[in-house]
Amino acid sequence: MKSESEIRREILESVRRLEELGLNHASSGNISHRFGARTLITPTGAHTANLTEARIVSIDDEGKASAEGGVPSSEWR
Repeated sequence: MKSESEIRREILESVRRLEELGLNHASSGNISHRFGARTLITPTGAHTANLTEARIVSIDDEGKASAEGGVPSSEWR
């Protein structure tokens, strides 16, 4: 099983690749990945150039972000 850090890195790589391909621009679109009982998701309004692994939000099934904060994309629902 991949670590949370590995998944965060893959999400970041995927976001950047989608922008390179012209499928996402600036802060449009999002990527999420189920990780155990939580979901890792790109934050709302995050511009690709400013996105880091640390800014990827971890939410529970009700959309509540973990202690590190951040606002998840509204599309998590």
